[in-house]
Amino acid sequence: MAKPTKTSEAKGRGKNKNDAVETELTDGILGTDQDNEIFGTDSSENIFGYGGDDEIRPYAGYDVLDGGEGSDTYIVEGYTGVKEFADTGLGVSDYDIVKAYGDATTLSLSQFGPDCGIEEISSDGYAGFRIWGTGSNDNLDFSATTLSGVTHINTMGGNDTLTGSNGDDNLFGGSGDDVVSGGAGDDHVDGGSGNDVVSGGAGNDTIVDGYGADTMAGGDGADRFVLSDASASGDVIEDFDPSEGDTIELAYASQMEGYESWYLTQDGDDAVLNIALDDGSSYELATLQDVVVADFDAATWDSMVVA
Repeated sequence: MAKPTKTSEAKGRGKNKNDAVETELTDGILGTDQDNEIFGTDSSENIFGYGGDDEIRPYAGYDVLDGGEGSDTYIVEGYTGVKEFADTGLGVSDYDIVKAYGDATTLSLSQFGPDCGIEEISSDGYAGFRIWGTGSNDNLDFSATTLSGVTHINTMGGNDTLTGSNGDDNLFGGSGDDVVSGGAGDDHVDGGSGNDVVSGGAGNDTIVDGYGADTMAGGDGADRFVLSDASASGDVIEDFDPSEGDTIELAYASQMEGYESWYLTQDGDDAVLNIALDDGSSYELATLQDVVVADFDAATWDSMVVA
Protein backbone atom coordinates (compact mmCIF):
# COMPACT_ATOMS: atom_id res chain seq x y z
CA MET A 1 0.00 0.00 0.00
CA ALA A 2 1.32 3.46 -0.88
CA LYS A 3 1.66 5.68 2.15
CA PRO A 4 -0.67 8.74 2.05
CA THR A 5 0.93 12.19 1.90
CA LYS A 6 0.20 15.19 4.10
CA THR A 7 -1.60 18.15 2.53
CA SER A 8 -3.71 21.08 3.66
CA GLU A 9 -7.02 19.51 2.66
CA ALA A 10 -8.58 17.44 5.45
CA LYS A 11 -10.30 14.18 4.55
CA GLY A 12 -9.86 12.34 7.83
CA ARG A 13 -8.32 12.70 11.21
CA GLY A 14 -5.41 10.93 12.84
CA LYS A 15 -5.13 11.74 16.53
CA ASN A 16 -2.04 11.09 18.62
CA LYS A 17 -3.33 9.59 21.87
CA ASN A 18 -0.89 11.65 23.92
CA ASP A 19 -0.66 14.97 22.10
CA ALA A 20 -3.96 15.09 20.12
CA VAL A 21 -2.10 16.07 16.95
CA GLU A 22 -4.27 16.11 13.80
CA THR A 23 -2.96 14.89 10.45
CA GLU A 24 -4.64 16.22 7.29
CA LEU A 25 -4.62 14.31 3.99
CA THR A 26 -6.14 14.21 0.52
CA ASP A 27 -5.44 10.64 -0.57
CA GLY A 28 -5.81 8.96 2.79
CA ILE A 29 -5.25 9.25 6.54
CA LEU A 30 -1.76 9.11 8.01
CA GLY A 31 -0.77 8.53 11.62
CA THR A 32 2.52 9.28 13.34
CA ASP A 33 5.30 7.16 14.80
CA GLN A 34 3.53 7.22 18.17
CA ASP A 35 0.33 5.50 19.36
CA ASN A 36 -2.55 6.93 17.30
CA GLU A 37 -6.33 6.69 17.37
CA ILE A 38 -7.39 7.07 13.72
CA PHE A 39 -10.94 7.50 12.44
CA GLY A 40 -12.04 6.83 8.88
CA THR A 41 -14.61 8.85 6.97
CA ASP A 42 -17.61 7.98 4.81
CA SER A 43 -15.31 7.67 1.75
CA SER A 44 -13.17 4.78 0.55
CA GLU A 45 -9.61 5.62 1.49
CA ASN A 46 -6.16 4.41 2.53
CA ILE A 47 -5.46 4.53 6.27
CA PHE A 48 -1.83 4.20 7.34
CA GLY A 49 -0.99 4.12 11.04
CA TYR A 50 2.76 4.46 10.50
CA GLY A 51 4.47 3.56 13.82
CA GLY A 52 3.26 2.84 17.35
CA ASP A 53 0.43 0.69 18.65
CA ASP A 54 -2.48 2.24 16.76
CA GLU A 55 -6.22 1.95 17.09
CA ILE A 56 -7.85 2.32 13.68
CA ARG A 57 -11.61 2.72 13.22
CA PRO A 58 -12.72 2.55 9.57
CA TYR A 59 -16.15 3.98 8.88
CA ALA A 60 -18.06 3.76 5.59
CA GLY A 61 -16.64 2.86 2.20
CA TYR A 62 -14.20 0.05 1.44
CA ASP A 63 -10.85 1.08 2.89
CA VAL A 64 -7.31 -0.24 2.61
CA LEU A 65 -5.91 -0.47 6.15
CA ASP A 66 -2.27 -0.61 7.23
CA GLY A 67 -1.35 -0.02 10.84
CA GLY A 68 2.36 -0.12 10.04
CA GLU A 69 4.84 -1.02 12.77
CA GLY A 70 3.57 -1.90 16.24
CA SER A 71 0.68 -3.99 17.56
CA ASP A 72 -2.38 -2.44 15.95
CA THR A 73 -6.08 -2.84 16.73
CA TYR A 74 -8.75 -2.38 14.06
CA ILE A 75 -12.22 -1.66 15.47
CA VAL A 76 -15.27 -2.52 13.31
CA GLU A 77 -18.91 -1.94 14.19
CA GLY A 78 -22.30 -2.14 12.53
CA TYR A 79 -21.64 -3.02 8.88
CA THR A 80 -18.02 -2.29 8.00
CA GLY A 81 -16.54 -2.94 4.57
CA VAL A 82 -12.78 -3.33 4.20
CA LYS A 83 -11.23 -3.65 0.75
CA GLU A 84 -7.94 -4.95 2.10
CA PHE A 85 -5.97 -5.38 5.31
CA ALA A 86 -2.33 -4.75 4.39
CA ASP A 87 -0.54 -4.41 7.71
CA THR A 88 3.17 -4.01 6.98
CA GLY A 89 4.45 -4.22 10.57
CA LEU A 90 7.35 -6.68 10.69
CA GLY A 91 8.20 -6.58 14.41
CA VAL A 92 8.64 -9.99 16.01
CA SER A 93 6.35 -9.00 18.89
CA ASP A 94 3.74 -7.22 16.74
CA TYR A 95 0.23 -8.63 17.17
CA ASP A 96 -2.42 -7.10 14.96
CA ILE A 97 -6.07 -7.79 15.74
CA VAL A 98 -9.50 -6.91 14.34
CA LYS A 99 -12.19 -6.48 17.01
CA ALA A 100 -15.95 -6.11 16.79
CA TYR A 101 -17.58 -3.28 18.71
CA GLY A 102 -21.23 -4.14 19.36
CA ASP A 103 -23.55 -7.07 18.80
CA ALA A 104 -24.49 -8.20 15.25
CA THR A 105 -21.39 -6.63 13.69
CA THR A 106 -20.70 -7.56 10.06
CA LEU A 107 -17.22 -7.31 8.56
CA SER A 108 -17.38 -7.37 4.76
CA LEU A 109 -14.21 -8.38 2.91
CA SER A 110 -13.31 -8.81 -0.74
CA GLN A 111 -9.87 -10.29 -0.11
CA PHE A 112 -8.00 -11.63 2.89
CA GLY A 113 -5.00 -13.92 3.19
CA PRO A 114 -1.89 -14.97 5.12
CA ASP A 115 0.03 -11.93 3.86
CA CYS A 116 -2.44 -9.36 5.19
CA GLY A 117 -0.63 -9.10 8.54
CA ILE A 118 -3.63 -9.83 10.79
CA GLU A 119 -3.05 -12.39 13.55
CA GLU A 120 -6.60 -12.49 14.96
CA ILE A 121 -10.18 -11.49 14.19
CA SER A 122 -12.26 -11.40 17.38
CA SER A 123 -15.84 -10.72 18.45
CA ASP A 124 -14.34 -9.27 21.66
CA GLY A 125 -17.23 -10.88 23.54
CA TYR A 126 -20.03 -9.41 21.41
CA ALA A 127 -22.74 -11.67 19.98
CA GLY A 128 -23.50 -12.32 16.33
CA PHE A 129 -20.19 -11.24 14.81
CA ARG A 130 -19.99 -12.47 11.21
CA ILE A 131 -17.80 -12.08 8.14
CA TRP A 132 -19.37 -11.64 4.70
CA GLY A 133 -18.03 -11.42 1.19
CA THR A 134 -19.02 -8.69 -1.20
CA GLY A 135 -21.18 -10.55 -3.73
CA SER A 136 -18.33 -10.39 -6.24
CA ASN A 137 -15.56 -12.99 -6.82
CA ASP A 138 -13.96 -12.89 -3.38
CA ASN A 139 -10.79 -14.62 -2.18
CA LEU A 140 -10.79 -15.15 1.58
CA ASP A 141 -8.14 -17.27 3.30
CA PHE A 142 -8.09 -17.37 7.12
CA SER A 143 -5.63 -20.27 7.44
CA ALA A 144 -3.00 -18.07 9.14
CA THR A 145 -5.44 -16.10 11.32
CA THR A 146 -7.16 -16.98 14.61
CA LEU A 147 -10.93 -16.49 14.50
CA SER A 148 -12.45 -15.91 17.94
CA GLY A 149 -16.21 -15.70 18.38
CA VAL A 150 -16.98 -15.45 14.65
CA THR A 151 -20.40 -17.08 14.18
CA HIS A 152 -20.02 -17.76 10.45
CA ILE A 153 -18.39 -16.67 7.21
CA ASN A 154 -20.57 -16.31 4.09
CA THR A 155 -19.07 -15.29 0.76
CA MET A 156 -22.53 -14.28 -0.52
CA GLY A 157 -22.68 -14.12 -4.36
CA GLY A 158 -19.96 -14.61 -6.95
CA ASN A 159 -17.52 -17.41 -7.73
CA ASP A 160 -15.51 -17.33 -4.53
CA THR A 161 -12.58 -19.06 -2.86
CA LEU A 162 -12.92 -19.46 0.92
CA THR A 163 -10.50 -21.18 3.31
CA GLY A 164 -11.22 -21.47 7.02
CA SER A 165 -8.93 -21.12 10.01
CA ASN A 166 -7.30 -23.78 12.16
CA GLY A 167 -10.29 -23.64 14.51
CA ASP A 168 -13.89 -24.84 14.23
CA ASP A 169 -15.50 -22.73 11.50
CA ASN A 170 -18.97 -22.30 9.96
CA LEU A 171 -18.37 -21.60 6.27
CA PHE A 172 -20.94 -20.89 3.54
CA GLY A 173 -20.21 -20.43 -0.13
CA GLY A 174 -23.42 -18.55 -0.94
CA SER A 175 -24.52 -18.45 -4.56
CA GLY A 176 -22.07 -19.02 -7.40
CA ASP A 177 -19.55 -21.75 -8.21
CA ASP A 178 -17.32 -21.67 -5.14
CA VAL A 179 -14.27 -23.43 -3.73
CA VAL A 180 -14.74 -23.78 0.04
CA SER A 181 -12.28 -25.51 2.39
CA GLY A 182 -12.56 -25.86 6.14
CA GLY A 183 -8.88 -26.25 6.89
CA ALA A 184 -8.04 -27.71 10.30
CA GLY A 185 -10.65 -28.04 13.04
CA ASP A 186 -14.15 -29.55 13.17
CA ASP A 187 -15.86 -27.43 10.54
CA HIS A 188 -19.32 -27.00 9.04
CA VAL A 189 -18.75 -26.36 5.34
CA ASP A 190 -21.65 -25.58 3.00
CA GLY A 191 -21.12 -24.83 -0.67
CA GLY A 192 -24.47 -23.06 -1.06
CA SER A 193 -26.07 -22.93 -4.49
CA GLY A 194 -23.99 -23.50 -7.60
CA ASN A 195 -21.58 -26.21 -8.68
CA ASP A 196 -19.08 -26.07 -5.83
CA VAL A 197 -15.90 -27.79 -4.69
CA VAL A 198 -16.30 -28.33 -0.94
CA SER A 199 -13.77 -29.90 1.43
CA GLY A 200 -13.45 -30.23 5.18
CA GLY A 201 -9.71 -30.60 5.65
CA ALA A 202 -8.46 -32.14 8.89
CA GLY A 203 -10.94 -32.75 11.70
CA ASN A 204 -14.41 -34.25 12.03
CA ASP A 205 -16.30 -32.09 9.57
CA THR A 206 -19.84 -31.68 8.28
CA ILE A 207 -19.84 -31.20 4.50
CA VAL A 208 -23.08 -29.90 2.95
CA ASP A 209 -23.62 -29.97 -0.80
CA GLY A 210 -26.22 -27.20 -1.11
CA TYR A 211 -27.97 -26.93 -4.48
CA GLY A 212 -26.03 -27.91 -7.57
CA ALA A 213 -23.63 -30.65 -8.68
CA ASP A 214 -20.87 -30.46 -6.07
CA THR A 215 -17.53 -32.18 -5.58
CA MET A 216 -17.07 -33.02 -1.90
CA ALA A 217 -14.14 -34.25 0.20
CA GLY A 218 -13.96 -34.71 3.94
CA GLY A 219 -10.22 -35.02 4.45
CA ASP A 220 -8.87 -36.73 7.57
CA GLY A 221 -11.29 -37.51 10.38
CA ALA A 222 -14.82 -38.88 10.75
CA ASP A 223 -16.80 -36.70 8.35
CA ARG A 224 -20.52 -36.33 7.78
CA PHE A 225 -21.62 -35.69 4.21
CA VAL A 226 -25.05 -34.06 4.00
CA LEU A 227 -26.81 -34.32 0.65
CA SER A 228 -29.32 -31.57 1.27
CA ASP A 229 -31.20 -31.80 -2.02
CA ALA A 230 -32.30 -35.40 -2.55
CA SER A 231 -34.19 -34.39 -5.70
CA ALA A 232 -30.98 -33.41 -7.52
CA SER A 233 -28.12 -35.46 -8.92
CA GLY A 234 -24.49 -35.07 -9.93
CA ASP A 235 -22.67 -34.85 -6.58
CA VAL A 236 -19.31 -36.59 -6.23
CA ILE A 237 -17.80 -37.62 -2.88
CA GLU A 238 -14.09 -38.09 -3.47
CA ASP A 239 -12.94 -39.73 -0.22
CA PHE A 240 -15.83 -41.50 1.52
CA ASP A 241 -14.05 -43.79 3.98
CA PRO A 242 -16.14 -45.91 6.37
CA SER A 243 -12.97 -47.00 8.20
CA GLU A 244 -12.58 -43.39 9.40
CA GLY A 245 -16.21 -43.19 10.53
CA ASP A 246 -17.57 -41.24 7.56
CA THR A 247 -21.36 -41.14 7.16
CA ILE A 248 -23.84 -39.84 4.59
CA GLU A 249 -27.09 -38.09 5.47
CA LEU A 250 -29.86 -37.81 2.89
CA ALA A 251 -31.40 -34.67 4.30
CA TYR A 252 -35.16 -34.35 3.77
CA ALA A 253 -35.27 -37.48 1.57
CA SER A 254 -38.00 -39.11 3.60
CA GLN A 255 -40.13 -35.95 3.25
CA MET A 256 -39.63 -35.76 -0.52
CA GLU A 257 -42.74 -36.51 -2.54
CA GLY A 258 -42.53 -39.98 -4.08
CA TYR A 259 -39.44 -41.06 -2.11
CA GLU A 260 -39.33 -44.78 -1.41
CA SER A 261 -35.75 -45.78 -0.59
CA TRP A 262 -32.07 -45.50 -1.42
CA TYR A 263 -29.82 -48.21 -2.80
CA LEU A 264 -26.26 -48.66 -4.06
CA THR A 265 -24.87 -49.93 -7.35
CA GLN A 266 -21.34 -50.46 -8.60
CA ASP A 267 -20.00 -48.52 -11.61
CA GLY A 268 -16.41 -49.56 -12.26
CA ASP A 269 -14.29 -48.45 -9.31
CA ASP A 270 -17.05 -46.27 -7.87
CA ALA A 271 -20.21 -46.82 -5.88
CA VAL A 272 -23.33 -44.96 -6.96
CA LEU A 273 -25.99 -43.85 -4.48
CA ASN A 274 -29.44 -44.04 -6.07
CA ILE A 275 -32.90 -42.82 -5.08
CA ALA A 276 -35.90 -45.07 -5.79
CA LEU A 277 -39.34 -43.49 -6.20
CA ASP A 278 -42.71 -45.07 -5.51
CA ASP A 279 -43.65 -44.95 -9.21
CA GLY A 280 -40.91 -47.48 -9.99
CA SER A 281 -38.43 -44.96 -11.37
CA SER A 282 -35.03 -44.08 -9.91
CA TYR A 283 -32.10 -41.75 -10.44
CA GLU A 284 -28.45 -41.43 -9.45
CA LEU A 285 -27.92 -39.02 -6.57
CA ALA A 286 -24.18 -39.16 -5.91
CA THR A 287 -21.00 -41.00 -6.85
CA LEU A 288 -18.69 -42.35 -4.13
CA GLN A 289 -15.28 -42.52 -5.75
CA ASP A 290 -13.12 -45.64 -5.20
CA VAL A 291 -15.73 -47.34 -2.98
CA VAL A 292 -16.66 -51.01 -3.51
CA VAL A 293 -20.21 -51.77 -2.40
CA ALA A 294 -19.44 -55.46 -1.77
CA ASP A 295 -16.78 -54.58 0.81
CA PHE A 296 -19.56 -53.89 3.35
CA ASP A 297 -22.68 -55.82 4.30
CA ALA A 298 -26.18 -54.35 4.29
CA ALA A 299 -26.22 -53.69 8.03
CA THR A 300 -23.00 -51.68 7.76
CA TRP A 301 -24.35 -49.61 4.89
CA ASP A 302 -27.54 -48.97 6.88
CA SER A 303 -25.42 -47.49 9.66
CA MET A 304 -23.45 -45.31 7.25
CA VAL A 305 -26.30 -43.87 5.16
CA VAL A 306 -29.11 -42.11 7.03
CA ALA A 307 -32.30 -41.01 5.27
